Amino acid sequence: MQGVVPKNIDGYPVVKELGRGVSGRVYQVRLPGRQRYAALKLFTGEIDPAWTTRFRREFGAVARCRHPGIVSVYGIGEHEGRPYILMEYVKGVPIDVAMRDSVRPMAPLPGDRQGSLASAVLQILDTLKYLHGRKITHRDI
Repeated sequence: MQGVVPKNIDGYPVVKELGRGVSGRVYQVRLPGRQRYAALKLFTGEIDPAWTTRFRREFGAVARCRHPGIVSVYGIGEHEGRPYILMEYVKGVPIDVAMRDSVRPMAPLPGDRQGSLASAVLQILDTLKYLHGRKITHRDI
């Protein structure tokens, strides 16, 4: 699995890898029989029964969320013994890339970028407020 982009994950043709982190990789996949795409996060880290139980419980909670700052979750599955989440694909720039390219330590943003950064931060805070109101903690924040 290391370094190799699969051609297909559980019947979903892989278009490209979108990103990777400590716990897994995210791929853009095509929904079979459609010209629509989804994002599929395949977990590659260490997995034990307690983790799997928590994953399924948290998936259920997030799948019920409806908020503009949260992608729709279509389902979960397993590929070669590894769990995955199938979710809405949103075209754009990942927040870490956008922030890295926009924010310089200890330097103010140019005037035309200050509003967009403040707007993004307010949207993130609104989403976290929504999640916390439902007793959900985002573990990556």
